[in-house]
Amino acid sequence: MLKLPLCPYCQAEFLYPTVRKSMGRRTGTCPHCGKNFRIAKIRIVFFFAAVFLLLTGCDFLLLQIETMNLLFLTVLTAAGIVASYFLMPFAVRYKQFK
Repeated sequence: MLKLPLCPYCQAEFLYPTVRKSMGRRTGTCPHCGKNFRIAKIRIVFFFAAVFLLLTGCDFLLLQIETMNLLFLTVLTAAGIVASYFLMPFAVRYKQFK
């Protein structure tokens, strides 16, 4: 399920822009409790794999239509890629340090 990550210590909710900024880092700090956590991005790999398979499947299904043109398939695929780019922060999770 896609949802924004929570602080692993105090369960504080993070807003979309905050998560988007933290995606390039490996660690972060909660502004509420001040504790450090690590940023787990393993779900992003599965997220992109699922998006790739879904878009590929849609393209192959649409290719079965005789009147389908390449421009429509390209626009559909580009729209799926753009949508997945904006949904990436929902696949990030914050974990406690061990």
